[in-house]
Amino acid sequence: MLVWLQSPGGDWSQTSISGPLDRYPTTGLAVSTDGRYVTLSTEVATGGAEPADTGGEAKVFVVDTAGDRSRFTAEWAPVPGAATLGQVTGVGATQVVGVAPGGDGSTKIYLLDVVSGQVVRTIDYSGDITSTASLITGPDGAVYTAVKAPTGRRIVRITPDLGGPEPVKAIAEVAGDYERLAVVGRDLYLTGTGYDTGGVDSLKRIDDFVAAR
Repeated sequence: MLVWLQSPGGDWSQTSISGPLDRYPTTGLAVSTDGRYVTLSTEVATGGAEPADTGGEAKVFVVDTAGDRSRFTAEWAPVPGAATLGQVTGVGATQVVGVAPGGDGSTKIYLLDVVSGQVVRTIDYSGDITSTASLITGPDGAVYTAVKAPTGRRIVRITPDLGGPEPVKAIAEVAGDYERLAVVGRDLYLTGTGYDTGGVDSLKRIDDFVAAR
């Protein structure tokens, strides 16, 4: 269920959208850079089975906040055959970058126009970005996330258009399963997921991470 809270005139009101989300549990939530479109990423409901064994394709669901906010205005399946989509993040007025864990240590990274449904680009990345790893847009417009590494996590920078000679570039290695990220100014804060934290016992900070090369 997506719940919408607003405070017109100081009195809180709530709108909720459920509909298909009983069949597609939410894995991620993002807002477009201008604040108009809200995008949810999901996985296929499993009933206790693994998502990949149930059939069906995971979808993203979109709300246009300038229109009817009581329903999803669009739904798309950006990665054919994917039963689980990971996190999403806004990189433009109508575009999001998202990930789909492959289950074999690889990840598909996609750029989706949430209005037209066009998958602008998809790249096959050899690293393992889990569905719980944060996907955030930094102050430089690039996308940042954490990739599984032998000793913990590798922090990578992803070009927002998924283009260029090196669309995914490692910028730091962190010991422990630090995969939840937050940006404050030009600094990056990292911690674990709250369960199965694999060596995570603190909050870390990478100063001026945007300058890392």
